[in-house]
This record gives sequence, structure tokens and C-alpha cells, in this order.
Amino acid sequence: MKNLLLLLICLPLLLSAQKAHTSILTGHLDAVGTGALTLRHAYDTTGKEPHTYKLKVKDGQFTVTTHEQGPRLYTLTYQLEPKDTLHKYIYSSTRIWLDSGTTTITGSADALETAAVNGSAMQNEWRGIDSRMESWNKQYKWGKGDSTAQALMKAHNDTVRKEQTAYREGYIKAHPASVISAELALDPHRYSTDPKTARAAYDMLDPAGKNTLPGRLLLKKINFAMKFDSGQVMTDIVLPDVNGHKVMLSSVVKKHKVVLLDFWASWCGPCRRENPHVVAAYREYKDKGFEIYSVSLDDTKKSWLAAIAKDSLIWTAHVSDLKGWNSTAAKKYGIQSIPTSYLICDGVIVARDLRGEELKKRLAVLLK
Repeated sequence: MKNLLLLLICLPLLLSAQKAHTSILTGHLDAVGTGALTLRHAYDTTGKEPHTYKLKVKDGQFTVTTHEQGPRLYTLTYQLEPKDTLHKYIYSSTRIWLDSGTTTITGSADALETAAVNGSAMQNEWRGIDSRMESWNKQYKWGKGDSTAQALMKAHNDTVRKEQTAYREGYIKAHPASVISAELALDPHRYSTDPKTARAAYDMLDPAGKNTLPGRLLLKKINFAMKFDSGQVMTDIVLPDVNGHKVMLSSVVKKHKVVLLDFWASWCGPCRRENPHVVAAYREYKDKGFEIYSVSLDDTKKSWLAAIAKDSLIWTAHVSDLKGWNSTAAKKYGIQSIPTSYLICDGVIVARDLRGEELKKRLAVLLK
């Protein structure tokens, strides 16, 4: 009887939580032309590919209706691929919260970042927050240079990151139950999750914030990332090398004191910029027991081999199943951004994503 009474009390709340919201997005965009306009969930907690709506645009106007549980963040994207080398590739996007009711967007398809979006109070507040976060994103500096230049860029980026983090955490602490706060907590860990910093952000949310869609996704990412945190035993990988022979990560680890498991690809700009630092570390420590197991997320062998040769990646353990992001190894390690790397000593992960001189410094300690 007590259980039945409890069910009757909670039933309205359960039905309310599961009720789908009808959201309408209407737009009037210039410069659409023959490009493709899509609306996609910003994330999915099921592990499946988020649903994508392919929008039909007529005379620059479109309307799309969604039926989802609660407020949900979407990414509106415009993409125009050139027919020849004389025309440039165009890509623009913006993130929009859709809740019950109608949201409108007006502007130019090739500059969605600056389009005017009007909708719920949540969307209007998000627009201001997202603009501030994007202003910091534009301040980050990336590029080539000697060790001094790299150190200056790192110091600059660290300062920008601290300012951005302070703003994000301030908002979360002031609004711990908000779905926007949950989104801000998730955002830095969307593609690469450090379990310690992600847990700290998650713990700032109150129970209501944790139970939002982005809150639940953040917890899922934290639990998965814990499997590959420092101190965890590595997960083995078996992939074919450049000659088609299968190479096990564990076999490389058994033969060397320290192994860098490096996920990269020929088309990845940040990976290619990081390669000179990895090569320098390899040349300095290869005779002291250091080896590299490189997993490429390429999907064409020609591009993969060309990048190996051009970047002088002189170690032999280059592997790939040429499935791009569908690589079995990438899925096993939950890779959603590259470069991503793990430093392994005696089969145990000891560090992750050591960039530039940081890799050398750690190797100096491990191989002294």
C-alpha cells in the first residue's frame, strides 16, 4: 500500500519529466544558394549518432518542428562544398537552445555565428554566454615556432583559459540547477574528458542540474574516462601496420620501458603541428627504452603514408584500420578529438596529452 501511494504521488512528476516539448525553429537566411542546412542535436547520451534534420529551404526561408524531452541544445550548420578549386569551401554554425514555442533566426547562411536568434528566455541568456565564451576562444594562439615562441603561446593560452574557466565556474555556482550550467560544465569535456576536472565541474551542480541531459552526459563521460586515467592498466589494441601486418600494443609495451600511444591523422592540423615535438622526443629517448605506437584515424592509405614520410615519423609501429573516426581503437578509447595520447609505463597509463616540451620532461624522469 505504501509503495502504491508513493507511486501515485510521483507519477505526475515522472510523466512531466518524460513529456516531449514541441519546438519550432523558423529562419530567414540570405546566401543559402546550393549549400546544405542541417539541424543536429549537440549531444546524445545513448552512444548513437545524434539525430540530424536536413532542412528544406525555399527563398531563404525554412521551418522545422522537433519533439524532444525538455530544453535541448542544437547545432545549426551551413555547408557549401565548391565544385572546383576556384570557389572556396564555406562552413558556418551556431548553437541554439530549443524549448516549447517558436525560435527565429535571421541573417546570412555563410555567417551563422553572427545571425540574430530570438526565442525563449533560456536561448536569449545562452546567446550572451556563448558570445562571451567564443570571444575567449578567438584569443587562443596556435602555430609553429621555437621553444621560446611555444612557451610564450602556452603562457598566453593559460591566461585566457583561466579567465574563461573563472567565468564558467562563476555562472555554474550561481545557477547550480540550470541546464545552461550543466552545459557549461560539459562543454570543455565534450570531446576530451579529464576525469578530475570534469568531476569538479559536475560536483558544482545540484541534483536538478545533474539530472539534465548535459549533466547526465557529463557523468557518463567521467565514468568512461576513469578507465583511461593515470594509474589504470592500458587497454590493448590490435591493428594492421603499413604493410598489413597486425601489431598489438601490448607486444610493443613488453619490449620497451615507456610507450606513447598516439592518436592522430594526416588531415589533423594540430596533430601535424605537434609531430615535430614528438619526433624530437623520440630521437632523444629511443635508445633509452622509449617507443611510439601511432594510431592513425585516416581513411586513405595514400594520405597516411605521405604524412608519415613528410613529418619524418621514423618509428615503425604505425597502425590503422583506415576507418577514420570509426576506427576500432578510437572507439575502444572513446577518442572524440585528436591529437590524443597516453604515456604508458609497464602496461600502466602514467600521463595523458603531454604537449611540446612536457613529453620530454616526463620522459627524462621515467627514463633517468
